[in-house]
Amino acid sequence: MKLLTPQQMKTIDRTAIEEIGIPGIVLMENAAFQVAMKAAELLKDVADANVTVVAGSGNNGGDAFAVVRHLLSMGYSVSAFTMTPLGALTGDALTNALILKNLGLNIPIIHDESGLDRLSKACSQSDLAIDGLLGTGLNREVEGLWREVIETINNHSKRILSIDIASGVDGLTGKIRGVSIKADATVTFFLPKTGMLMYPGFSSQGELTVADIGIPYALADSFDTLELTEKSQVRDMLPNRPADGHKGTFGKVLILAGSKGMTGAPFLSGSAAYAAGSGLVKLAVPECCLETLSVLLPEAVYQALPDSCGHAVLPDKELLRRLIQEADAVLVGPGLSCNSDTLSLLKALIELCEKPMVIDADGLNLLAQGKSLLEDLRCEAVITPHPAEMARLAGQTVESIQ
Repeated sequence: MKLLTPQQMKTIDRTAIEEIGIPGIVLMENAAFQVAMKAAELLKDVADANVTVVAGSGNNGGDAFAVVRHLLSMGYSVSAFTMTPLGALTGDALTNALILKNLGLNIPIIHDESGLDRLSKACSQSDLAIDGLLGTGLNREVEGLWREVIETINNHSKRILSIDIASGVDGLTGKIRGVSIKADATVTFFLPKTGMLMYPGFSSQGELTVADIGIPYALADSFDTLELTEKSQVRDMLPNRPADGHKGTFGKVLILAGSKGMTGAPFLSGSAAYAAGSGLVKLAVPECCLETLSVLLPEAVYQALPDSCGHAVLPDKELLRRLIQEADAVLVGPGLSCNSDTLSLLKALIELCEKPMVIDADGLNLLAQGKSLLEDLRCEAVITPHPAEMARLAGQTVESIQ
């Protein structure tokens, strides 16, 4: 599934409206219906549910006004609030707001503390709050009354559903612009936006629903965009496992890991290798770790490495070469510890290994002491740094890496 930037989505919206001829009000109606259906799903076990909807300006606010109408027609009790006086609205947002006014619905404007008090009471008494405040194009910090409204919704709502994106999240970068709605669910339209799937913004979205609102998907074909890997794609990558297969059929993994007091790391790594489908896992660990690990993971095969003070020491190179040759893939680093002995072990492994290799944890910390080792790799390699490990490798701060 393609991911779009907010600007790309804006271009696609404009093309759908101006060139294909789909009226904007139709797209807004379709979007609002999808949000209302998601709200109904969230409220399916709640009798006589109450909903609070908060509308901003622009199309996100227009979607919110149309959602109110759909929920009213479905029989829900709805309290609606707006951040923008009706006279300041334009286009399709104004049309949907005027429909509610013509239906006799009172829509209070939040412009001071009394409005915030009314909003907090409404959210507290509701089973669901719907966030229609800010859209995917947000490019400024959320401050003042808008910030207070978001905090009020977060602090007083049982559940929150966001329209298109959790308000306060930058739709391009995933940055939190000062504060954001903490949604339990979000309904976005046509295709996901990049910022929705990047941290920290991803953590604000809740369950993400991608809804079809009638825009032809061919309009995205011309954009060279990031793509979201889907379950079906992963499933298609996985090899078939023959019914008459055995442990040698499904791949052999060599794991060099562990030290005194750090047996959990090789245990978890070996367990993960089996869970991922490996047929045989060989754990090459310091001799002092063998007794504990053989109880924790009896299905693994073990190779004792010479140890010194509880950490592994480089064994005979012919033994290391043989271990590599017998494997289909190699993992090095978890719980290995960092010292001159384990650095020598890593250097020898990199010198000898022509099998695909994952370098993790202490393997990365050792690399930070000798980054030129990466130039000596003879195999495909994957490194898996968390921000602090990446900062050490790159010689930067954690903040700059983030």
